[in-house]
Amino acid sequence: AACRMIECIALASIFLTVKQQVRLLDSLDACLVHPNESIQKSAATALNALLTHYFPVSSNGPSARLQNRVVDKYISAVRTDDNPAATRGFSLALGALPAKLLAPSGEV
Repeated sequence: AACRMIECIALASIFLTVKQQVRLLDSLDACLVHPNESIQKSAATALNALLTHYFPVSSNGPSARLQNRVVDKYISAVRTDDNPAATRGFSLALGALPAKLLAPSGEV
C-alpha cells in the first residue's frame, strides 16, 4: 500500500521538497529488498513514477549524484548481495528505471 501511495503522489505531481523526495526513494529502496515479490514489483513501479516526475535528467544524462544514488547502487547490489530477495528486487528496479537514466542520449 505504501508503494502505491508513493506512485500516486508522483503521478499526481504533488509538490515535495528535495528531502521528501529522497525520503520516498529511501522507502522504495527498503521495499525492493522485501522477501515478498508483489511488494518488490509495486516498489519498482513506484520507483519509475518517482524518478520520472521528481528527479530531472539533463540532456547530458543524470547528475553524478543521481547516477551513484540509483543506477550504480542497484548494479552493485545485484552483483554483490548474497540475499536473493535483494538481488531480485534491485534487478526489478533496474528494469523499471526510466530510460533517461540508463540511456540519456539518443546515440546509445
